[in-house]
Amino acid sequence: MPFMAKKTTPPEKISSDHKALLGQLEELDTGFKALQADAYSKAALELLASKFEAMEKEMRAHFEEEEAVGLPMLRHHFTLKEWKPTEEALVRSGGPAEFGWVARPMGEAKAKQWLTHTLKVPGFVQKIVLMPELHKCVAHAYRIGTEH
Repeated sequence: MPFMAKKTTPPEKISSDHKALLGQLEELDTGFKALQADAYSKAALELLASKFEAMEKEMRAHFEEEEAVGLPMLRHHFTLKEWKPTEEALVRSGGPAEFGWVARPMGEAKAKQWLTHTLKVPGFVQKIVLMPELHKCVAHAYRIGTEH
């Protein structure tokens, strides 16, 4: 959360979580390479699956903390006008799949409103590119929720 450092000090845990999550991404990359090198063996697949599960757990906790602590700090220390350019840059730097995970907690109606009025994304781009990603993320989250 480098943007927040302009006016406040974000909690150390949020910043350190980013470093840990990036480390887990590297572990997943290594796991994918091992899986391919090991001709998709059951052992390599199980190891990769356990790494995914661990990362999912950490990501969920991290996102919940960002929503509970980071977003209120952001709203307290910055005006919408100050935050808007950073928000737009973050959203545009991600791909369609990232959009789905960002927008999923909003719900489809609010996500469409945000895309249309805040980010000025054309309707056809929303319909053909972004909404399908949102639907995939919703379906995935539902499957995860019903498996546990």
